[in-house]
Amino acid sequence: MILITNLNTTIDKTHIVPHYKLNGVFRPQETIKVGGGKGINVARVLNKLKISCTVIGFLGGINTRSVKENFKKEKINFISIPIKGNSRDITIVVDPVHRSETVINEQGPAISTKEQRIFLQKFSSLIKRSHYLVLCGSQPPGLPLDFYGQLIYLSKRNKVFTILDTSGPPLRKSICSGPDLIKSNKNEFLYLIDQKRISFKRQTKDLLKKKISFIILTMGKKGCLGFDGKEWLRVMAPGIKKVSTVGSGDAFTAGLIFSFIKKYDFKQSLVFSTAVAAANALKIGAGNLDVSDIRALLPRVRSRALRT
Repeated sequence: MILITNLNTTIDKTHIVPHYKLNGVFRPQETIKVGGGKGINVARVLNKLKISCTVIGFLGGINTRSVKENFKKEKINFISIPIKGNSRDITIVVDPVHRSETVINEQGPAISTKEQRIFLQKFSSLIKRSHYLVLCGSQPPGLPLDFYGQLIYLSKRNKVFTILDTSGPPLRKSICSGPDLIKSNKNEFLYLIDQKRISFKRQTKDLLKKKISFIILTMGKKGCLGFDGKEWLRVMAPGIKKVSTVGSGDAFTAGLIFSFIKKYDFKQSLVFSTAVAAANALKIGAGNLDVSDIRALLPRVRSRALRT
């Protein structure tokens, strides 16, 4: 089983606004409202790739029923941990003319000690039946900074392969628990190592000491860098006319899971995941990609080993 966390479950409102600009008044051409979060984005793409998974996360407030109905309609197996607070809204404004996007993230509701305990009890049961664990997204207030670290500890105890995709203090705190793979964008990684530039040899040595087997740095339209314990690889993304990059990082993560399940080698996994991320950027809506686009983009992804 693939288990995915979605601690900061959201209500995503995407407004399609042609010719959007600052200081204007606009009427959206279309508004799309769905339940969301980085873990949900990963699950959506896995569904497109015909890979089943389970998502666990906190959910509360006036939109609880509609979010659950939305997930059921999308065939996303979501296990919700009820909370007293209102799950946060995310507002996304997409301008299809200028190919721009503006994202406004509200802060999530505070999680009580009791709600945290209930989550851990359910998680402890699910992780025993899992083969992969994906920890992605920000942590809502109230959770300790090492909360992901606690989940990593439980996964390691059950010999579950763990992917960590978060940022800021939770990332720095949780890598001490030794996830199998960390995925960050370049800015998140620089924060993690507290440096202004990346020194591949030094950072590789430091992270391997924490028993992290794989390191992946995503760089948007420039592709990604990946380390498999032996060498650094550079993968160049195909040139596309992007519509919206919202959720492309999560699509990349879903591509990794698919690749590992299909026993691709590390280079093949990076190439495939890069194509999945690019396919996501061709349409509006996180995870709203076409598998046919992945197939079309794959031959245009290039890779090479890096000298370090």
